[in-house]
Amino acid sequence: MTGQRTFDLIDPSTLTGAAFLHEKNADSYTSVSPEEMSRRLLHFAGFFRERDVQFGNKIILMPESATVNWVLLDLIAQAMGYVVVMVHATTSVEQLERIAVETNANMVVSFKAQLRIVSDQIKTMVTPQVILASRTKPCSWEEVNEVSAKIRPADLSSIIYTSGTTGEPKGVMLSHQNIMSNVQSIALLIPLRSDQRILSYLPYSHVFERTLIYAYLTHRAHIYFIESSHHLADSLLTVKPHFFTAVPRILEKMHQQGVAHIAAQNLLTRRVMRWAVGFSENYQPHLDRHKRPAIQFIRRVLFRGFRKKLGGEIVAILVGAAHLRPQVARVFQAAGIAVREGYGMTETSPVVTVNRFEPGLHRLGTVGLPLPGVEVKIEAPDEDGAGEIKVRGPNVMMG
Repeated sequence: MTGQRTFDLIDPSTLTGAAFLHEKNADSYTSVSPEEMSRRLLHFAGFFRERDVQFGNKIILMPESATVNWVLLDLIAQAMGYVVVMVHATTSVEQLERIAVETNANMVVSFKAQLRIVSDQIKTMVTPQVILASRTKPCSWEEVNEVSAKIRPADLSSIIYTSGTTGEPKGVMLSHQNIMSNVQSIALLIPLRSDQRILSYLPYSHVFERTLIYAYLTHRAHIYFIESSHHLADSLLTVKPHFFTAVPRILEKMHQQGVAHIAAQNLLTRRVMRWAVGFSENYQPHLDRHKRPAIQFIRRVLFRGFRKKLGGEIVAILVGAAHLRPQVARVFQAAGIAVREGYGMTETSPVVTVNRFEPGLHRLGTVGLPLPGVEVKIEAPDEDGAGEIKVRGPNVMMG
């Protein structure tokens, strides 16, 4: 599935067949059928229309983790010609008011059940659940398509406020083309099929998880949304995912828990498992070919329990946002789980480079190769090769 605009991912002609989005309810998951997706999309569109949101207006979204409703709300807002202003759920009231004034937004949709108007400019503050429960006349797909036909790939799609490491948070302007160029490249590079399961738990306000979810949608893979990383351990056992994204601290924590589990075993088991962990932390597949029999034994016998804690079906994990210690990545590799790091930033939609999943195109401790069509240059490198990173490509922000 391809498209030049983000909302092409929810083209009504493709919303058929089996359910591929799944939402968490208490201790189980409910599948959201394409027909139900269509109903919610048109209900959201009708709500915006009744609130007199005009083409080109800005709408602030403040999600926490991703859910079916947040993804649908995000995409249908863009299909209606609105610019989605993505703001982190942890943003203070003072910062939210400044962002609303700066973007001229008059509506905020937040994950919080209790909301209050923070300025005279914001006329509506609401949650996705309240919107769906409202008595709204839904739009028709004909009405939505009439509006979306006016939107070009080069038009502004989203403004994402960064964390403000150099002062106040700044709004990064991304076009549909910026985002979709990244989505299409990632979709080609990650090893996904429509029959595989994905677990999503990272914050949807961060461009990393948002863009990856768009990429998952191109595959129509089964996406299971959980409330937060606090439910990750249980959801891994329930969903048995094939793929998920992570930040390094998640894998570091899994590694630490594994080490702690070993420490609680009897003396012989401790010695064997510590040898296995130490061996794995130093194993380099592209160099240590003669050690393959040992790593196969570790993978099939000693690390079976580790894989089971991750659901037992995991194939690959894509890691971003910070540096992952190679020793930790090697333990996952030894367990038969492909861990791949990448590099990016909000200003580049976000992925710039990523280690490939094909043999020979990845190396632990690095951030991999540039995406197709993306150029990277190290400006004025010092004697160690460090310098300013410059990026050129279709994923680079409008401003």
